[in-house]
Amino acid sequence: MQNLPKISFSVSKNRLLCGRQIIFFLILIFALLLPDPVYSDTALPPAGIIKFIDSGKLYNDPMWIALLHYLKKVNGGYVSEADGKNFFISPYGKTNPREELLSDIAAFMEPEEKYSDEVMHPQCRFPARYKWIKTRLSESGFLFKDVKCNRFEEWAYLLRPRGMTLVYASGYLNNPASMFGHTFIRLDRKEKTIETDLLSYAINYAAIPTTSNAFFYAILGLTGGFEGRFSTLPYYMKVQEYGSMENRDLWEYQLNVNEEQIDYVVRHIWELGQTHFDYFYIDENCSYHILSLVQIAFPDIDFRDYFPVYTVPQDTIKFLLKYDSIIKGVTYRPSLKSIAENMVLSLNKEELGIAIRIAKSETKLIIPEGFDKLTDERKAAVLDIASVLYRFYRGYGLPEKEEKKVRETEKEILLNRAKLNIISHKTELSKPQPPHSAHGPAMLSIGGGISNKGSFETLELKPVLHDLISREDGYEPLTQIDMLKLSLRFNNRSEKVLIDSFDFIRIVSIAEMKSWLKKLSWNLSLGTDADYRNDIGGLKYINFMLRGGPGIGMSTHIFTRETYFLFWENRIIADTDPDITFCSGITGGLILKITDITDLIAGYSYCLNILSTKDARLNINDIYSEVAFHLSKDKDIRLKGKISDFDYFESFASFVLFF
Repeated sequence: MQNLPKISFSVSKNRLLCGRQIIFFLILIFALLLPDPVYSDTALPPAGIIKFIDSGKLYNDPMWIALLHYLKKVNGGYVSEADGKNFFISPYGKTNPREELLSDIAAFMEPEEKYSDEVMHPQCRFPARYKWIKTRLSESGFLFKDVKCNRFEEWAYLLRPRGMTLVYASGYLNNPASMFGHTFIRLDRKEKTIETDLLSYAINYAAIPTTSNAFFYAILGLTGGFEGRFSTLPYYMKVQEYGSMENRDLWEYQLNVNEEQIDYVVRHIWELGQTHFDYFYIDENCSYHILSLVQIAFPDIDFRDYFPVYTVPQDTIKFLLKYDSIIKGVTYRPSLKSIAENMVLSLNKEELGIAIRIAKSETKLIIPEGFDKLTDERKAAVLDIASVLYRFYRGYGLPEKEEKKVRETEKEILLNRAKLNIISHKTELSKPQPPHSAHGPAMLSIGGGISNKGSFETLELKPVLHDLISREDGYEPLTQIDMLKLSLRFNNRSEKVLIDSFDFIRIVSIAEMKSWLKKLSWNLSLGTDADYRNDIGGLKYINFMLRGGPGIGMSTHIFTRETYFLFWENRIIADTDPDITFCSGITGGLILKITDITDLIAGYSYCLNILSTKDARLNINDIYSEVAFHLSKDKDIRLKGKISDFDYFESFASFVLFF
């Protein structure tokens, strides 16, 4: 019996140990199931400041959201579009505005002695955030001790801005990233003269390419495969690049900003140098992120809701113009090509020929016969234009040795001009329509028609951008850029919905051949096209097609403008059998601008079958025409007809809405 207590004690002790183990195990499991704790790697600010921040929810302030580039998610949370880790102090800063705010405040309170010019104090790394936080916390009576930021202050002094200008560069079809145009910011210098605009600094956002392969460039650009970064460079370099090398007109939209707004923007530009953004060609592109910079000056205007799917440069300007107080003026800066086009109109055929021969001088200046017979006034006009054409032909950005020779010949032309005691006549430039007058980039079209396969109704939709007979206002004339255009058709005879066509991309650039300008036209398209002569069952009527080639174009002005074009076009066609065919031929036609509200295109295509993997296809013959009646900037009525190989025809009418 004496052993019973021991037995009883032993049993109870084991039970006690087992119970503690179970409790410990349950606590461990519960802890693992809890969400990760939210904490900062820096000390928290004083409790009074936290209370002040939470009571006013300063972390939801539009300025704080803009400074951190936060995007509101569907579930109500936030995520920053900045993808560089150095942009955040808190490890949770990318998705938690409150945590980042608290961490920044604590970091801004750290002693100056811990840092140097090489390893900057947080106040110096993030001067815009510091200024905003310091201003807001002063309302609670809290004061920071300012840190001297030598590197930032020296950089900001170089900029010395007095204003801000949003600059739009027109589209450049030879560069996929610039086909839709490009926007950037100019920080206007305090010493305001006509010349100092060129000496101002431009703030540019662009992708950093890692490949020169056109295919991979397109794929990476569409999927965020490049880093996008902000850069600062003199404005005259952008004018030279766009206006003189790429022949792109510039439109300058002066922003209505005060010194306080400019100061915040300059401080934030410094902050952006520490991060990058994943670059997306369609939405998070140059214009999207330039707007995010404008938003620092106007934090209450959130542009992101306006561009949920894609961002087109012209639309960003239209967005800003919706607010009367943001843009206060517009200036047009023509490209070298636009200047030349206007200047040559003042010369007759013989004088222009002389100017062209002078401008095409190589290592030695050539003064052709006939020049000495001109009056001094006409010599002056010829040399004025020759100097512009010479630089237009030679370009800028040349290797140093070649640039030296070009400058020597250019100097000779100017010295000959200086010998004439004649004042140059100012050329009146014909100003094109500004980019904000452009029709909407997206298109919706509904219509109906008839063919020898039965009647049908049509539905077309494309997100971007412009075709050859759309209104030209705000776009480059004689160009077409269509992306992701889908055309559907309901055939009443078969009662089926058919894919009429899908253009992954279609680009047409028609360059007008002139005596002083010889430039090839070109076109390229990738997508599908329907051949309704084939069986519509099992998608056998669908052809996958890659087509394109070089061409020539020229214009006359019997009506408003008549443009004739001829392309040598090659096609690779694949159907669903599959059968692959290669053919080569011509596509030619006429684009007729009858009036400002009526445009017509008509053409003929012939493609000779070169190679086919199965039975040889017949050669392709197509005749087509389309006329557009512009009811307004964003509304068309269109009539279209087509004949294929003289055994299939169709015609239809549609209502087109751009938005």
